Amino acid sequence: MKEIFIETKNILKIRGIESEGSLNMTRYLWIWWILWITGQIAAYLLNNYAQIASTQTDILTSLRLQIMTGGIIILFEVLTIMVIRDYSYMESLMKKTEISGK
Repeated sequence: MKEIFIETKNILKIRGIESEGSLNMTRYLWIWWILWITGQIAAYLLNNYAQIASTQTDILTSLRLQIMTGGIIILFEVLTIMVIRDYSYMESLMKKTEISGK
């Protein structure tokens, strides 16, 4: 993802478009990757833990952990929406410069 943002930003610079703001999304991509990896690992571990939960305490612990994991996944999804929106904006800038003849 970072490479896509950087390459698109470079193409826009060549075409004379320098816009801060959404073009700086690359600094948030590392958070996106950490949330994705953490969410996947947590979901895998919780699935295994829920399968072996036998007592009421184990089940309640599993539910609490699933709720916390849900929070991580929600943050990941919000950040995913931001990344997609910002890249979509960059693509629209590229298309506008192609139509106008660079």
